[in-house]
Amino acid sequence: MSDSKYCPRQAQRTRRSIVKMGAIAAPVVLANLGGTRHAAAYDAESGSEQRYDVIVIGAGVSGLAAAKALHAAGYLTLTLEARDRIGGRIFTDRNSGATLDMGASWIHGPRGNPITRLLQDAGASLYKTNFDSLTLYSGGRKVADSRGTTDFYRYIERRKDDMKTDESLATAFESYIREREISGDREAIVRHIVYTDIETEFGTNMYNLSLKCFNEDKEYKGGDVFVASGYDALVNELSRNLDIRLHSPVDTIRDTRTGVIVSVGGNDYRARYVVVTIPLGVLQKSAISFSPPLSEMKTRALEGLGMGNLHKTYLEFAHDFWDGSQTIDIVRGDTKWREFINLTVETGKPILLALHAGEAASNMRQMSNDQIANEAFSVLRTAYSDAMKPLRATTTAWEDDPYAYGSYSFVKVGGSLEMYDDLSSPQGRVYFAGEHTNSNYPATVHGAYLSGVRAARMLQGEAQ
Repeated sequence: MSDSKYCPRQAQRTRRSIVKMGAIAAPVVLANLGGTRHAAAYDAESGSEQRYDVIVIGAGVSGLAAAKALHAAGYLTLTLEARDRIGGRIFTDRNSGATLDMGASWIHGPRGNPITRLLQDAGASLYKTNFDSLTLYSGGRKVADSRGTTDFYRYIERRKDDMKTDESLATAFESYIREREISGDREAIVRHIVYTDIETEFGTNMYNLSLKCFNEDKEYKGGDVFVASGYDALVNELSRNLDIRLHSPVDTIRDTRTGVIVSVGGNDYRARYVVVTIPLGVLQKSAISFSPPLSEMKTRALEGLGMGNLHKTYLEFAHDFWDGSQTIDIVRGDTKWREFINLTVETGKPILLALHAGEAASNMRQMSNDQIANEAFSVLRTAYSDAMKPLRATTTAWEDDPYAYGSYSFVKVGGSLEMYDDLSSPQGRVYFAGEHTNSNYPATVHGAYLSGVRAARMLQGEAQ
């Protein structure tokens, strides 16, 4: 039997994800801190002493959620952000005239999901996405085939019940192909659908993914909702009235037992507590020095979790020439250009979105946008004789971003969901938040948001 202690069984997910992220369960109410604020920090800009209760490192969703909750409860907070903007892995690009989210794009499970409420309150335009609406091409012709993955997902659930040691999802899939004696054209289609579904959801290749922990986290219901007007409405709402310092990459965090010293360049900031919300990939690179060092438990967790990489390519055309379905899949025996998501209705423009994960995403990094557009055109032409070259290709590069080093987390073979909890636990006066610290909703915006709220509540309990 699989070890449920480390990956408790949940209902199987059915969502399709892109930089999966979106939620809160109830309004956040924190009591006032009370008493005299006495945590001193030197303000490098004003040259005077400034007093902080909490310093939050990172102005992504988790950092903003923590800072907002603490600020509302009367804590004097300062948020330090390394970038020249807020939002972290939420970034909306409008340079071409279209609204293109380069990070999070969807709310995954809108029912009861606070991200839905927050975006609606901010006036965001939301569209339901139907990933079951599929046109599949193989050998230049349409193929009448459903997603066809139900049997495989049932197979791996049974395999998990019988397994004694963890294995990769790729190993399980190869066993499935052999045992079901799938071959020929059918095998090519099944491989295409399974690999497209799973690798673009987790941002990594299937041989990296733990079978034991696959689909064991939680989810909100209601499918996927596309944020057509831009996800930046969320971070704009969360950041209101907060003290945020941009261009402030943190070098060291020192817990002195009576307070915390945060160093940015040659400047030191002091506070009673700190909330660290930098991404998993940045923690794994040891970009910030901790004193005392991170515990052995946290070090093991950093090794057992992986940072996925999802490369998004928006292709803008003069007019549409493709089918009206939500997705167009092209079976071609290659890891690149497997699927195009039709965003014409959502954006009001003829736009296709292509996703590449893992090694395919890394390969895309070596190409110019013009090369990417030409390659996409050559693939689309195998399905559509009237295909045209894109007017513009807009791409991401999260793997190369020194303040992200990837898109979102996943559980490696031999890892566990418990490792998310290990990363979430406080270490002295240092608290942690981020999607990689939420075992219920990892790799999602709502997971990041809820982790920030959790850190604020835990900190408040300690401060009192």
